[in-house]
Amino acid sequence: RAQIAMPQQNPTACCFHSKKLLIKFANRYGDMPQKILSAINDGNNDKAARLAHTLKGLAANIGGSDLHAAVENLESSMKGDVQGAIASLDRVSHSVEIMRIGIVAMEQKEDEKADSGSGLKVAAANEEVVPLLEELESLLEEHDSQAVKRFSEVKAMPWELAIEKELVSIEQKIKRYDFDGALFDLRELVAALKRGN
Repeated sequence: RAQIAMPQQNPTACCFHSKKLLIKFANRYGDMPQKILSAINDGNNDKAARLAHTLKGLAANIGGSDLHAAVENLESSMKGDVQGAIASLDRVSHSVEIMRIGIVAMEQKEDEKADSGSGLKVAAANEEVVPLLEELESLLEEHDSQAVKRFSEVKAMPWELAIEKELVSIEQKIKRYDFDGALFDLRELVAALKRGN
């Protein structure tokens, strides 16, 4: 069975979950944070709470520990002020998007493996991955320590072998706090992905 590598997830646990369930999550529940936000904005707190509870259960069912924790935090903040809930919802949205991209990448990897028999890792579509890399780029520009966490999320995604090597080089520079060197390499990688190389 295919494993899906996602940040703050347990890949061993994920491999036991049905590929069908993961795909269903990606296709049907990727917009849950927007639905929760709409319910909050409409003042329908009961609906927002139900949607959040559903999302938390889905996260538990597919092994999404980071998403599960983010939704638990959201549920707690929903008992307080609206602004706190909306701030917590940002983390939920980010976790959902990371999982969705990882699931798409898993599907692509399975398809490529079936087509070519190759076991190389393949990243999610460039148009989905490039924004995450650009976010990392802006964190590096600001010498923000969040760059380390964001890089871990990026690196955990499935990548082609050549790109993995580039990421290892960038990771070593980040660990040495050589953010300028990492930024230079990352910009070259983003440019190559945009060109489709």
